[in-house]
Amino acid sequence: MYREGYTEKKALSLDFIHISDAMRARVKTEPGSVLVELKHEMAESLRIAAQKLSRDRDRMPPERPKQLIDFIAKYANAWPDQIALMRVIWDASNSAHLSGSVTEEEAYRMLAVADTLNESFVMGYSLDMRPNPDWDEEGAVCEYQHCIEHMPLPESTLEETVKWREGINKALEAGRYDDHPERKAEFALMLSQPVPDDLPEEVDTTGSCPVFGHFCPGGPKTVDSCETAHEWLVDLSIHAQRNDSQQPGQP
Repeated sequence: MYREGYTEKKALSLDFIHISDAMRARVKTEPGSVLVELKHEMAESLRIAAQKLSRDRDRMPPERPKQLIDFIAKYANAWPDQIALMRVIWDASNSAHLSGSVTEEEAYRMLAVADTLNESFVMGYSLDMRPNPDWDEEGAVCEYQHCIEHMPLPESTLEETVKWREGINKALEAGRYDDHPERKAEFALMLSQPVPDDLPEEVDTTGSCPVFGHFCPGGPKTVDSCETAHEWLVDLSIHAQRNDSQQPGQP
């Protein structure tokens, strides 16, 4: 939450709207220009997020900030409260700026709302879609871990779907979800539906992360050059070889 005199530099990996210490320092003397910069930073963040969200969805993002917020609300894993805060920041900042008279209190209030929005994101769900240069220092898996949950997953193949249903059915029969009746009911409803007859036999997973499964915001080249992804594939290969060697009849 915002507090006057705030100077601490926060990690950028979870920030949606970048608010510099220099911007905060100008609130008392230039509240109007602070709101202009806040609007600019938010519009840029909205634009970048929408571009990444549209990459594997065959959708062209809109251009106006208010439309971008609606686009993000539809295609991102964002809470309704987060979307509401975005609209509050944009509408209030825009109204205050157009009035031609922005007070210090109004500027502080908008920064406080922006801080609240920034602090609401957790690892994996940040809407800052830019690569995080400090990911290793912060203990993240990769430069896009902070936002990976917003990216689409490859479509499931027929074989994967059948195996998943078999696994869930065994878990239900074993009583694994008896303590979670709502989740158990959801799975039971899913299994009551027939397997779609149009599922593909193979799926192009080019550009999807072997660690998280989602398509990487950096694209196929980032996945190909990602040391973490290669290490993960090596670990999976070793694990598979060990399982094969433990099968009956194997030497």
